[in-house]
Amino acid sequence: MNLKKTPVKSIYVSIKNNLAVKFILLFLCLFLLFDAGNKFMNSATLEGTKYYNPFISEHFNYIQGLRTLLIVISATIIKGLGHTVMYTDYQLLALNGIPCNINYGCLGLGVLSFWAAFIIAFPKPFKQKIRFMFLGLITIFLLNVVRIVSLTLLTIDMHGNRKLLDNQHDIFNYVVYAVLLTMIYFWINKQEQKPVLIPEI
Repeated sequence: MNLKKTPVKSIYVSIKNNLAVKFILLFLCLFLLFDAGNKFMNSATLEGTKYYNPFISEHFNYIQGLRTLLIVISATIIKGLGHTVMYTDYQLLALNGIPCNINYGCLGLGVLSFWAAFIIAFPKPFKQKIRFMFLGLITIFLLNVVRIVSLTLLTIDMHGNRKLLDNQHDIFNYVVYAVLLTMIYFWINKQEQKPVLIPEI
């Protein structure tokens, strides 16, 4: 028995046969999932928030792990540049500077979610995805370290003037997305080198 083609079925068939639409839908779903998951984990690990869970906070707190890694590496670089620096679990302070608070928005998890969702959704071989995924994640992390180090150093002798720090999140996002889009452009347009066959004489 043949079923009549319904509008819903037509849309489903169109999406199934259209790689671009499949990519966009998968990318959006993954990005929203990763972004929401990170925000939930942030809430679950902060005491006093709606979803706080002591077990998750103690055993699965990758949010604080990423924050600590950023702070420790940034502090090490600043010390290497000859400055005195102090830090806590949430702050970084150079001598004669202003404390830089490393909150959730400073971790770059939104950009990391974008990158992971894009690479997973894009139709490329699995091995290429894995390599390029880690390359992008490391690039984002290093750019964030550069930002935190630069901001901490710029606060030295600012005497409480925070105007320089007002737009730093937006500037960071613009720079990172510009770098990532450039990487994506070259990755998408990269042609696999095929071996040249030399005919036998």
